[in-house]
Amino acid sequence: GNDVARLTDSLAQDYEPAWSPAGNLIAFVSRRSGDSEIFVMNTDGSDKVQLSDSDQLDWRPAWSPDGEWIAFESWRNGNADIFIMRKDGSDLQQLTTSEAEDGHPHFSVDGRYIVFHSKRIGDYQLFILEVEHPENVWHLPTTNGQALLPTWDWSEVVE
Repeated sequence: GNDVARLTDSLAQDYEPAWSPAGNLIAFVSRRSGDSEIFVMNTDGSDKVQLSDSDQLDWRPAWSPDGEWIAFESWRNGNADIFIMRKDGSDLQQLTTSEAEDGHPHFSVDGRYIVFHSKRIGDYQLFILEVEHPENVWHLPTTNGQALLPTWDWSEVVE
């Protein structure tokens, strides 16, 4: 329809919304606490809750298919790494520790893997890690030296 509703009213930037798989929550990034942090709210804009809390950039939230986890990119350790946390902000886990920039995570449709971009071998390339064993990382060679925004479809990774 044509009904547009404003969901946030902060004077700070609110951006990068991500719908939960069930459609009842929206994860988003906001600068309302001073720097970019991950928040979650109901789809009507109510009950905004800050999930992440670091003095560096936390952004690019992506939901797991079961709606229980949020993957995100964080600069909290001096460079971009992939983290996951439960949808209430608990059980924070760092999945990558590369000295290169690892970012823009997206869960596979079964939730077992995360695709992300990284500068591990120079230009931005795509990589996949296994969530349960994040030390298992595979490079997905691309002809595009700027593979920045990976996502999954039902059968393949789309760059």
